[in-house]
Amino acid sequence: MKPDDFCPTAKAEMHHFSDASDVGYGTASYLLLINEDGRRSCGLLMAKSRVAPLKKITVPRMELTAAVIAVKVDKLLRQELETPLGESVFWTDSLTVLRYIENDALRFKTFVANRVTFIREATSPSQWRYVNSSLNPADIASRGTKFTTLIQNHNWICGPHFLYEEESEWPTRPDIPNTMDKDSEIKKAALVSLLTMTEVSPIKKLVEYYSDWHKLKKAVAWMLRMKDLLHYLVEKRKECKEVAVLKESESLKQSQKVHEKLIRLRSQ
Repeated sequence: MKPDDFCPTAKAEMHHFSDASDVGYGTASYLLLINEDGRRSCGLLMAKSRVAPLKKITVPRMELTAAVIAVKVDKLLRQELETPLGESVFWTDSLTVLRYIENDALRFKTFVANRVTFIREATSPSQWRYVNSSLNPADIASRGTKFTTLIQNHNWICGPHFLYEEESEWPTRPDIPNTMDKDSEIKKAALVSLLTMTEVSPIKKLVEYYSDWHKLKKAVAWMLRMKDLLHYLVEKRKECKEVAVLKESESLKQSQKVHEKLIRLRSQ
């Protein structure tokens, strides 16, 4: 990876590329070394590739999953490499993924929310950059290729050419309008209807309902008559209950007397 005539390393950093397609998703990680003279050396450290799940999911979701793998690979390599490393850089050709990672105001659905949380806990949005698909070596990991073609691909073995240039020459994000408000992964805001109830006097409602004085008197008379009838029925129900209780108690007393007489007759 490092040429023999490469003088002492002044800076070392990892660059992780992620990508996804209809058939799979993957990552490619590179170690970029910069010596004291500004000379650069870059080589492939590790690559991972997975086929798309049987249960079909959208490409943006797979792009986000590939980004999660890139973060996991970064953690793994930092534990294994015995060299001081600067801040890692993560590359993706998905503007949707970059907007997911940068956005902390919108509420995403569970799938996206869990993965964005994982990414933001391990990295900062400033570490994520855009790269065009034609320059993204992880595009090979996501689509697959023949072995003979792979080993001859300089972009895959040694990394994209722009890594050998100054950071000011690295790819920049295209200026495309943000359409996050139309994204299907954003939770819809719940609409709450508020109904204000105003208390109105029953007498006032009754007076406003009848426009004629004679009809109002007639309605009130019927209401009073209904009130008396209901009161009468309540009293009658109480009387019936009391009579039923008395009859029940009398029958209990009679049965008790009969029982006592039978005991006396048996004892004679």
